[in-house]
Amino acid sequence: MRPLSSPARENRLLGRVELGIGFFFAVAAGVLNPIEAAVGIVAAAVLVGGVASVARIRQYARATETARPAPTDEREESGAFPRRLAWPVGLQVVGFLVIAAVARAPGLLAGIAFGTGVALLVSSRWLERWEDANKVSLLHEPGERPLYVARPRR
Repeated sequence: MRPLSSPARENRLLGRVELGIGFFFAVAAGVLNPIEAAVGIVAAAVLVGGVASVARIRQYARATETARPAPTDEREESGAFPRRLAWPVGLQVVGFLVIAAVARAPGLLAGIAFGTGVALLVSSRWLERWEDANKVSLLHEPGERPLYVARPRR
């Protein structure tokens, strides 16, 4: 078994990265066509953010019901998640650039990134509140869905 990681921390970091990607594409969209950018950003952010928030929170709510005690005390080092995140986010940015160039819709892509970022931040906050309410820490093995419960470290 690999060292365990905090899904709340991972969601928070990835959410901030997605918001940064959204800002990049929002600026590009604003330069190209401000009105189309505003419509695309708002529509995509509301749609993607709403659906993704509900889906992620429901997923975590079900996972917390079946969370088992943590099988190990070993925790992932603090820099491991950003290193794991680099390639997928880099590929996402390259894909967004290609789509923006072909479809000429950077506003829509900005909205998708904003919606995803907000959904990740909302789910992170939900997980933190659940942890505070239950006075435990939620952990998971990187890349795996099942959650584990552990007493918080002091």
